[in-house]
Amino acid sequence: MSKDDPKAPARALAGLWRWRSVGLRRGKGGPAIHKDNPSRLRGGAKLLLVTCLVLALLLNVGPFGSIWSWQTEGPGGYEPRKAHASEDADLKTQLMRLEEVLSLLEARFYKPDKVRDVKGMIDAAISGMIFHLGDPYTSYMPPEEYEKVSHSMEGTFGGIGVTIEKVGDYVTIVSVMEGMPAEAAGLKPRDRIVKVQDVDVVGASLDKVSGLIKGPVGTEVRLEIDREGVGRFKVSMKRQLVTVHVVEYRMLEPGIGYLKIKTFNNDNVAKETKEAYEALKSQGLSGLVLDLRNNSGGLLDQAISVAAMFVPPGPILTVKERGRPTRRISHNGIPDPIGLVVLTNEGTASGSEIVAAAIQDRGTGVIVGTTTFGKGLIQTIYKLADGSALKVTTGEYLTAGGRSIQGTGVKPDFVVEDTRPSFVVVKTGEAAQKDAGSKESGSEESASRDKDAQLDAALSILRERIGASVHDKPGVVSVN
Repeated sequence: MSKDDPKAPARALAGLWRWRSVGLRRGKGGPAIHKDNPSRLRGGAKLLLVTCLVLALLLNVGPFGSIWSWQTEGPGGYEPRKAHASEDADLKTQLMRLEEVLSLLEARFYKPDKVRDVKGMIDAAISGMIFHLGDPYTSYMPPEEYEKVSHSMEGTFGGIGVTIEKVGDYVTIVSVMEGMPAEAAGLKPRDRIVKVQDVDVVGASLDKVSGLIKGPVGTEVRLEIDREGVGRFKVSMKRQLVTVHVVEYRMLEPGIGYLKIKTFNNDNVAKETKEAYEALKSQGLSGLVLDLRNNSGGLLDQAISVAAMFVPPGPILTVKERGRPTRRISHNGIPDPIGLVVLTNEGTASGSEIVAAAIQDRGTGVIVGTTTFGKGLIQTIYKLADGSALKVTTGEYLTAGGRSIQGTGVKPDFVVEDTRPSFVVVKTGEAAQKDAGSKESGSEESASRDKDAQLDAALSILRERIGASVHDKPGVVSVN
């Protein structure tokens, strides 16, 4: 890819999560199956198990992927494993050891029905391999979970207004949305969900917990929460209709506009941001507050396209991934000469960090708020032959200026704490991989200027730079 390719943001990267469909091919060099073993698994069960384990073991290289992308490719979506003869021999030896254990369990384990559950044993074996990696972002998704995740951007549903993620054994709240039941119940980021509807969910999948939390509007959902320094407590809420709006904008006062991007997990984010920005320009825009607080990321191509609106020609992002050359993603556009302030907090993660860092590194704006989340790793989602999927950490990205933000985040130019009630986000793991009923309020009035110290600071900076006067703000317009 050319560093000067003007279409690079649109086609070179698909997102910090990328969907791949992996085809399986059986070759002559596959693992040995001992057909003369009298205690072998029935029929093709053992072959299925060993084949599945081989696939999981061989997924050590793959194509670029990252935050989120809804792209599926056919067979051959990743390079086959290339190993020396000694490595192949060791792999076969280890698989033979596994087969021997399975054979003994089938022949001698006192509960034969457990051994007959081949799918359960496969899932457990894969989970064990992933646990051995020690990476909280690499995970296995059964077919039903993968299907739901791949369609998670569609429709509306009843929920409580939280964004959740899996951190170790616990599904953890990343952010609490304004005007929703979770906020009213006092839930906070970093709260760990241990029970839903009296069902123990420690160790449960993100999809299972999300499914338990969602439900018909008006029905009750009961949670048991584990909060650091407090311990366990129970809350009860009634589900509300969830409608996700992507972009909000308005003029705050003559010359100064406000544009909030709530997520990049939508194919139309860049388009809607552009429409909102053009609408603000038509009202005499001289300075802009770009609010990325609690934006937990999403599609990388959308983040790149948004960043390209506000930075001069040159780099936006650098990608370093195993088995591939380092890539610098650039663009050739020229931004409008306006004052720009970006609002961030610890819920600003992944794709939104890319936008904030690009603006900061390229010097077209300043950041006000608190240090961002700090998620700079790349995950690729590989769809397997049976409809399940593996999400694998495959690399990392660097900001436009070549900085790694993994674990450190993007530091603001002006540190201002988030004073909005029930809206403080605490750093946890990778932000917002699953929305269990999230909703941003249809109005920003709940984050009113007399309570929002970060917005006040941004306005002060822009007033000084463009000499704008204060004016009552008009109503909010949502682009969705």
